[in-house]
Amino acid sequence: AARQSAYEAAVQSYREAGSKEEDAAAKAATVQPAPEASEYATGYAADILTADSLEENTGFADTRAYEWLEAYAAEYGFILRYPTDKSATTGIGYEPWHYRYVGKEAASDIAESGLCLEEWLVETYHVQA
Repeated sequence: AARQSAYEAAVQSYREAGSKEEDAAAKAATVQPAPEASEYATGYAADILTADSLEENTGFADTRAYEWLEAYAAEYGFILRYPTDKSATTGIGYEPWHYRYVGKEAASDIAESGLCLEEWLVETYHVQA
């Protein structure tokens, strides 16, 4: 429900800015994908695992790969999609292996702010999640 609302708000904001319905939906999907769109299907998300952590569980957070990702992912345009302290906002529990590409500028902003993607979208684009 929250994702549907956020997507609809983004579409509405582009409509109000003068975009046609189809264009508004396409533009909105670039900042808030439609709820039925899997992040994996969009090509923006990836699960990152290593030989010492082959399962999607919180044990990945104890690996050197995770330490590297914490330090450098934003430089390459990636964010930790579901941080440990943001599950009430994202609706998804902590997933230290799940990263999403948002671009270098957005990733840096998100990393510096300490916000999750949903919070950052609200703050940056005034999209209510």
